[in-house]
Amino acid sequence: MANWASLFIRYYQPTAEIAVVGPEAQAFRKQLHQQYLPDAVVVGTETKSDLPLLEDRVAVNGQTTVYVCFNSACQLPVHSVKEALGQLEEARK
Repeated sequence: MANWASLFIRYYQPTAEIAVVGPEAQAFRKQLHQQYLPDAVVVGTETKSDLPLLEDRVAVNGQTTVYVCFNSACQLPVHSVKEALGQLEEARK
């Protein structure tokens, strides 16, 4: 029964795609990895990257920027881990 429940949750809640871009990208990624984020893909770079999730993502005004996306549709970019976690929580309600 637990396997069926797990499958249902995966179907009901899409995978979060989190892209972090900017000078503090690695520190932001570490903070995100300290949270329990099931079915989340977290990537980051301090510079430009050719990875599809990081493509066309930039550090807005030179600040480290976090993009929270679901099914390749991103929410507004934010500049803190707290705001990104808030977006994740809101999207999963």
